[in-house]
Parts: sequence; structure tokens; C-alpha cells
Amino acid sequence: GLTMKRIILAAVITLALCGQAGAVERAIICAGLKGTGLDWKDGKLEKYDDGYSGVVLVLNRKENSVIITWKGNLPVIDEAPIINFNDDEGWFSFQSSQKGVTRLFTIFHLSNRLVLAMTEHQTLLAEPTVPQSRTFFASCE
Repeated sequence: GLTMKRIILAAVITLALCGQAGAVERAIICAGLKGTGLDWKDGKLEKYDDGYSGVVLVLNRKENSVIITWKGNLPVIDEAPIINFNDDEGWFSFQSSQKGVTRLFTIFHLSNRLVLAMTEHQTLLAEPTVPQSRTFFASCE
């Protein structure tokens, strides 16, 4: 029933991020980020397709946070504290703030598959008075 589902989900997420005791830690690897961006410019909303072409995120658990290694066009390493989780629904969230960008990440465990959702908030680098919000999904393994 529901209790067994919770136990299995907790075990899958724990093993995926932490590995077994004494075993080499197994990372979650997320690729194929696809998403949409919104800018608020001159009192108007501008929508556009956006993505991190070729970027792969490697996620490793470290105590109460996740180390995010960005590979590809954006070579960054970031540490994001785990901020929330719901074993019943099968997800956990972590947040990072780096170089003026705040990102909320959520890993969903859906039918034996992991999916990453990421929402990003910042102002445009060239126009710091223009707020920007972008949302992405990626497949993980």
C-alpha cells in the first residue's frame, strides 16, 4: 500500500543520491533541459523558448545539500541546500543562489523514472532592471 510505496521511494532516492554504505556514491545525471523563459520589460510580458543546449547536470548528495556540477556550456559547481521533500508524492527540492541567479530544483520520482524541474529567477545581465523567470524540465538517470 501507501506505506510500502513510501519506503520504496525513500530507498530509491537515498540510494540514488547517497549510495549504499561503503559503496561509491552514485550521482543523478540530468540531461536535455528544455524550457520557457519570461521577461517583464516595459510593463509587458515577453515569452520565449529557452534551454541550456548541451548542458548536463550531475547531482551528488552531501549531508543536507546537493552538489550540482554543470557540464557543457556552463561549467559551474554549486551547492544547493535541500529545502523540502514529500515522500508521499515522490519529490524533493533544493535551492541554489549564485552570481545573481536563484534556482529552485525539484527531483520527481515517477514510474521508475527521475525527472528534474528547475525554475530560475534573475535580472537580465545587459538590462538589470528587467526581471526574468525561466522554467525547465530534464530527464535523469
